[in-house]
Amino acid sequence: MGRIGLILACLMTGKALCSEGFRVVCASAIPADWSWAIAHPSAEVTSLMAPGTDPHAFQPTPGHVKRLLQADLIVGFDPLLEPWLQQIIKSNKLETKVLWMGKPWISDKGDHLACCPSESTGAKHTLLRRQEGVDPHVWTDPELVEAMGRSLHAALLRTPGSRQSEQGEARLAAFATKARAVDADVRAILGAVPEERRGLLTNHDNLGRIARRYGLRIEGVILKASTTEAADPSAREMVRFAELARRRSVRAIVVDRGQRATAAETIAREAGLPPPVALRIDTLAAAGEAATWAGMMRESARTLAEALSR
Repeated sequence: MGRIGLILACLMTGKALCSEGFRVVCASAIPADWSWAIAHPSAEVTSLMAPGTDPHAFQPTPGHVKRLLQADLIVGFDPLLEPWLQQIIKSNKLETKVLWMGKPWISDKGDHLACCPSESTGAKHTLLRRQEGVDPHVWTDPELVEAMGRSLHAALLRTPGSRQSEQGEARLAAFATKARAVDADVRAILGAVPEERRGLLTNHDNLGRIARRYGLRIEGVILKASTTEAADPSAREMVRFAELARRRSVRAIVVDRGQRATAAETIAREAGLPPPVALRIDTLAAAGEAATWAGMMRESARTLAEALSR
């Protein structure tokens, strides 16, 4: 049984299928993929979210809470990004068990997220840029991934029963090598796109770190939040986005795979662009190349390059 199959089986049964030993419970499949690579092979690593789960819509169940109570180490990205996990941790006094891998680059930098601004304000999103928030998509930057791998290794070392001291440095080094290889591959793939073809609109504000690192231009973000119909732009605003796309030579509109994209589809038609391209960036696939973080990054880079080169 492969690692993704094991994660899915654990999710379906709610039981430990590995050993009754050291347990690492991750909020989602991406940190679970890293934990499999860095933790001692005897560790039981599972993800609360199954691969393909929309993290914006995830709701934990009592079974998830039980698994968190049984964990030796809990791994998430940040309380702002996973407030449901923070609530469970605080309610059950599990603070000493949790590692927030992305905290130095997310909530330590600000108190709101660029991708998920407060929906209580009722404010309309602007044509180009909203008030700057913190981009929580730290897993899309391989340099930060390497740093988060080091923090995971350190957390495992100080957690009793992890056996991380046994060849842990070698596993960490292999993880870092893989992250650098991904960085080089994504840079080569997107670097082949001509400069004048690098403009895009995004449906959801989740490509900022990729754009900055690899030289893409995000000319606008369509939705002010990813989960509410109230976030849809008005008809007038969609016309303005279409005009913006033509004026700024936008080559593609990018949407999240599996999420509704009615406004993006309308804007694409109005701007004379191909249908929006669906990108998997917030979760891993259940099978295939994108079932790992490295594969997801390479698949996303190729999808972006192909869309921008049309």
